[in-house]
Amino acid sequence: MRRLLTGYAVVFNLRHNRHGHLFQNRYKSIICQEDEYLLELVRYIHLNPVRAGIVSGLEKLDRYPWCGHSVLMGKQEMKGQDAESVLRLFGTEVPKARRGYKAFVADGIPQGRRNDLVGRLPEVGSRILGDEEFAEEIRVRETVVDRIEARTPIAVIANSTAAIFGIPVRAISAGGRREATVKARSMVCFQALEEGYSATHIARYLGMSRNGVMIAARRHQS
Repeated sequence: MRRLLTGYAVVFNLRHNRHGHLFQNRYKSIICQEDEYLLELVRYIHLNPVRAGIVSGLEKLDRYPWCGHSVLMGKQEMKGQDAESVLRLFGTEVPKARRGYKAFVADGIPQGRRNDLVGRLPEVGSRILGDEEFAEEIRVRETVVDRIEARTPIAVIANSTAAIFGIPVRAISAGGRREATVKARSMVCFQALEEGYSATHIARYLGMSRNGVMIAARRHQS
């Protein structure tokens, strides 16, 4: 299969004057600020065949099968496309909503290419469509998610700490009062807090109270 797929990729690249892996630079979604940019983005995307000269105008676009515009106009169905939510932005009655949508799309034809609709902020990957405040909010959210995904699992912290103190890992959560156990438990609490876990989460894992976790962490720090 590897030889077959490699051969296919080579032929495809030669035929279409491409380089690299077959699925290199594939489609990537962008994050859109709905209030200000959703309608503009819907119009811009659906006018791509017109701008590219693939279809000659809106009447042809209405029936063009490779674009979501024809779904919104009721000419075809496409599984996964949420036409209802878009049409609802133009009216509660479908026929009237379609007329409003089509008029809105028609107004966008003279605009041509719009650089403001292909990503606003290069520093966040040119995939956020919105104002500065919206982009900053997304960046902060993604930083938090990245930090959560990168943190060390509590189980790994507990196992590593148990090995350092030469005790079974189960002893850390067993509530024993041996000096090594108490110190190990305090270290786990401290390190888990440093990794960004909440005291409640740590307490649940170790079978302790939230207050007990904080006390143990302070004990280790001192």
